[in-house]
Amino acid sequence: MIMRIAPHLVRSDVAMDEIPFGNPFLPASRAWVTQDRSDRGHIGKPHCASAEKGEHLLSSFAADVQSLVTRMRTWNGHSWDG
Repeated sequence: MIMRIAPHLVRSDVAMDEIPFGNPFLPASRAWVTQDRSDRGHIGKPHCASAEKGEHLLSSFAADVQSLVTRMRTWNGHSWDG
C-alpha cells in the first residue's frame, strides 16, 4: 500500500527475503502487528508488491470502512444484530 500512497518511501535497492506468514493465532488473526513478527518491517514476499496491488488493498479497506460506517449510521440503537 505504501507503494501506492507514498512510493518515495519504498526502497528498491535492498534485497528483501520472504518472511512467512506463519500461524495467524486463529481465531484472532489480527492479534499482532508487523513489528512483532519482522525486524525488517514486512511479512510475505515484498518483491511481489506493486502499486496496483496496493490500490486494490486500499480500495477494499475503504469499502469495508464505508460499509461499517453505514451500518453504524443506520443502527436502530437497540438490536445486537447490527
